Amino acid sequence: HSVEKEISKAISKNPTLKKLQAQNGIKIKLTTEGLEISLVENETNSELFFKLGSADVRPQARLVLAKLAPILAKTGRKMMVDGHTDARPLRKTDYDNFDLSHDRANAVRRLLITGSCAQDQFIAVRGFAANQLRVPKDPMSFTNRRVTILIPYAFQQPEFSGLPAVVNRESIEGVFKMPKIAPD
Repeated sequence: HSVEKEISKAISKNPTLKKLQAQNGIKIKLTTEGLEISLVENETNSELFFKLGSADVRPQARLVLAKLAPILAKTGRKMMVDGHTDARPLRKTDYDNFDLSHDRANAVRRLLITGSCAQDQFIAVRGFAANQLRVPKDPMSFTNRRVTILIPYAFQQPEFSGLPAVVNRESIEGVFKMPKIAPD
């Protein structure tokens, strides 16, 4: 996968990114859905990419995204950005982990756009809260806190809309249903 190689090359050329990857802060892997690039908090530095309980992007994450954006932009491929939290409840009553995970994912999307990705490359920004834990046996583990950029395989993109296959065949990029014009 050439995108994976380009990202790995960019990481290997930057000592800070190289160190983050060695500490499992940056994870790149091919999955059944596509290429997944994750920014993962860790136990030694729980505020590596975001402050606890905040969607404010820290300098480390900004550096990673500044390096990734031109590579992702050049591909022209569609992307999804997913936010995940650990199971710690937030102190605010009107803002929960769904809000936080979505806001973090959206902050990453905005920085990728600032870094040269096109707005129409994004097909979804989702917040999962603590519903897809990396470490299910330890829901409070900081490594459950992450933002993942997914570049779906081209043949799978329509399936990501969550719509039935019949709708996908009538849709644009599998995301928006084409309107049916009723005769006058």
